[in-house]
Parts: sequence; structure tokens; C-alpha cells
Amino acid sequence: MSRLKNYYNKLLLEKVSKREIDDALKNKNITIGVEWEFILDDYSDYLSSASENFDDAYQEWRDFNDATDKAIGQYNDFWDEMSKERMAIEDMEGERDDLDTEDIEEEISDLEVDVKHPDDPENKDEIEATQLKLAKLKVKLNTIEKEIEYLDDSITQRQDELVSREDNYYDEIDWPEMGSDYIEYMEYHHGDTIEIDPFAIVVGDDNMPSEPYSDENRGDDAIKESMEDSGMLDDAPFKYYEFTSDKQRANDTHWAIEGDGSLSDGGVEVKSPPMSLPDFMKIFPDVLEWIERYGSTDSSTGMHVHMGFKGIKDLEDKINPLKMMMFMDEGYIWNSFEDRMDNNYVKSIKRKFETDSDVKKDIKNIFDLKKLKKKLSTAHSDAINFSNISEGHIEYRYLGGNNYEHKEAELTASIGHFAHNMALGLDPEYKKREYKLKMQRVFNKLELWTLRYQKSIVDRTLSSDNKKHGDIASNDLISLRKLQKELNKGVGVLGKIYKMDKKTEHLIHGNRRFKDSIIDDLKKSFRYFVKSSKDAIAWT
Repeated sequence: MSRLKNYYNKLLLEKVSKREIDDALKNKNITIGVEWEFILDDYSDYLSSASENFDDAYQEWRDFNDATDKAIGQYNDFWDEMSKERMAIEDMEGERDDLDTEDIEEEISDLEVDVKHPDDPENKDEIEATQLKLAKLKVKLNTIEKEIEYLDDSITQRQDELVSREDNYYDEIDWPEMGSDYIEYMEYHHGDTIEIDPFAIVVGDDNMPSEPYSDENRGDDAIKESMEDSGMLDDAPFKYYEFTSDKQRANDTHWAIEGDGSLSDGGVEVKSPPMSLPDFMKIFPDVLEWIERYGSTDSSTGMHVHMGFKGIKDLEDKINPLKMMMFMDEGYIWNSFEDRMDNNYVKSIKRKFETDSDVKKDIKNIFDLKKLKKKLSTAHSDAINFSNISEGHIEYRYLGGNNYEHKEAELTASIGHFAHNMALGLDPEYKKREYKLKMQRVFNKLELWTLRYQKSIVDRTLSSDNKKHGDIASNDLISLRKLQKELNKGVGVLGKIYKMDKKTEHLIHGNRRFKDSIIDDLKKSFRYFVKSSKDAIAWT
């Protein structure tokens, strides 16, 4: 079936003149927005420098964490020690309170009265015993009083030391300090002043500082900083822009910039806001020069062109995709952007119908506009992407590839081709006659192929071998020779107009499946199209 695919492609090729391209580029009613994909030249240098900065910042963050853990341990140990000291002082106070002198003092007072006023002044022994007891009690009282004084002094001293240490506990802890590399790194990435309070972190009133992250894993943020560092944003040919993510589109006034993970490291996508085609062509060369100065392109980078019409928000019922396909000169575009031909994200709009499925079904899908639109609406990677047709724009994905920024002339011609293609699809009267002729040529070429295939069957049937063995009845022989003559005439007429190359001609030989099905399928498809073309004629 690959040869049949090639034949389909030949049927649909169409050339566009330079004049048509030039006129299309002046069309003020066409709006355009473009997505430029390219790779930042300075990104690897930026990552290398940023990697060194990250390593320094990360080490300081690790050192700060270790120092913080140590400080938290010292802080907790200190207050545990202070708590134990308070408990020790309280024990001393309890011990002091247990030393009661009141009973001894009262007993001494009573004994002193007894000594002065004994009950029996003549009883010397009793008086001496009382005096001895009094002396012992006074010694005991003196001892207790000294012990109480000692405890009071000790308690006071330890309390003073406790208060002093608590008041100056800050000096007893090795508080962590964050290095300047970390602070500068994080402030650069966050854009805000980084404030770190070691005390609050150690005592639990604040969280640990955030771990720094490598630029290699920072996606769009790293792209943004790389572009800022290189100065390319200051040199940009546009004034208003914003960094976006998740494939956001540019708005009506601001360009959109985002990293593109589908490209090599440093891949970026810059999107222009929608503008008139003439206005776009004024800034177009400056954008290419800007990309050339600060970036590079390879086979993976694309330049996607979105086109619509001023004042039309929905093109679904206004555009004719079959007509656009018939007039799209893919051959011209592939010649300038060869490395886009086999890109999985740029599927030829014509090859879309070159499948190995039933030929009749493929042809009907081409000629039935409703089926065609349905098939086109689900393919985001088609070279002409119709999936956003209801939103008022169509995407052309042909352009890009290696060094596309150096191909201003080819890009300009292709954009003009796209604009011409849009005008063809919108205006049913534009090139109406050529469109009808083109459709007729398609039918005639297919009919020529059918006739030549039928002729080959008849020629083989009338071969000498068949006649020699008497495989053909005499009445059939006359009918076959008459048919052969008619086929020769038909092939001769159409063949002069539509010459076929050897590959296409070879299709009519040696494939029995074609003999059994394709001719009938083609004829049925022609009848189907003619039958349904009353509605189709309205958009031809």
C-alpha cells in the first residue's frame, strides 16, 4: 500500500505562485500568533555557575542544620540543668525549714527561769543539773542557727547564680549562623529578602530555613534566570512579556515565555500575542535575529504558526479544510524544512488519508466534509492542526528544524503560503474555478489509473499463451478485443494529459487484491461523491 500512498500524495500536490504569497502577506484581515522554540546558548554556562553556587549554598544549609541541632541540644541541656538547680535549691530550703529553733529557745527560756528561781535553792545538785542542761541546749541552738545561716547563704548564693545564668544563658549556647552564600542564593531565586532568626529556630518559634534546590530541577525558574542573566530580555524585540507555565497562551498584549521540556536542556518557547499579519511581518525579522543572537535550533525545535481572521471567533462552520488541503503545497515547504518531514509532531495533512485501511473508506473520508472535519479535529500533531478551529484559529506546524532562524526568506514565503491557504479555506468564491478543476483532475487521474489497470488485465487475458491453449471462447475473444480497443483509446487520451511515473504505473501490475476490490471501490466512491456533491457544490 505504500505505493498507493505515494500516488495519493501526487494527486494532492499544488503549487502557489510568488504573487499569491506576496498578496497574502498584505492581508490585514488575517491575524497571526507564533510559537518559537529554541535552545538558550548560555544555559549550560548558567547551570555550571549556578551549580557551584548551589553547592556552596547547600553546604552552608547543611552546616547550619548541624549547628542548629547542636544548639538545640545545648539549649535543652541548659534548661534541664537550670531545672535541676531549682529543685536542689528547693531541697535546701526544705532542709532549712525543717531546722526548728522555736522549741529549743522556749526550753532554754524556761531553764533560765529555773536557774534564777530554783524551786529548792538548797538543792545544789538539781541546780547544777539544770545549768548543765541549759548549757547543752544553748550549744545545740548555736549549732542549728549556724547551719540555718549556712543554708541561707548557700540558697542565696545559688539563687543568685541561677538568676545570673538564666539572664545570660545566650552566652552559654553556640548559636548557629547562616552563611552569606545561602542567603544570596535563596534571595536571588525567591526575589525576597531572606531573614533567619537562629534564636527563634532553636527555641521552636520558627521553622528551619528551606533547603536550596538545584537549577537543573527548577524548570521555568531556571530558564527565566538564565535569560535575565544573559541580558536577552533587555534586548528582546518586544516590550511586554510574562513567564507562564502549563502551555498557557500569550494574551492580547503580552508575549509569553516558558521552558520547553520536550527540547534539549535550555529549551524555551516564546509566544507572540495575536496581531495582524502586516504588523507581525514588521517584527518578524527582529525576532529571528534575537533568536540567532542568544539561541540555537535543531531538528526538534519548531516554529508553529497560528492564524485566524479578525472578528471571527469560530471558524468551524466557515472554513473548508478539504479546499485548504488541496491547495497546500507541502512539497515546497518540505524542500526548505526537510528535517520536519519525519517529525512525529508534524504529520503531513495529506498522508493522514494514506492509511492501509479500505481505500473506499479513505476516499469517502476525504470527500465527505463532515467526516473530514471530525477526523481533523482530534489530531493535534497534524501539520495543519484544526483542533482549535472552534476557537477561531488554525495551527500550521510545518516550520522549524535545524537553523530555521537563518531562513527568513523561506519562513516568510511559508507564512505567506499559510495566509493564502487560510483565505482559500474561508472564501468559497476565491479560486472557485481552480478548485473545481482540481477536483476534476483528481477524478480523471484516478479514472486513468483504473483504466490502465483494467487494460492490463485485458492485455494479459489476450496474451498468446491464453489464445494458444484455447482458454478464450471465440465470442469472448471478440468482446475482449473490442474492450481492449476502447481501453487503449481512453488510456491514450487521459495518458497524454496526466503522465504517470514508473512507480505509479507499476501499481496496476501484479496485485490481485487491487483486481478484486479497488476498481469497484473507486467507482462506488466516485458515484458517492457525485451523488452527495449537491451539498458539496455549495462550498466548491
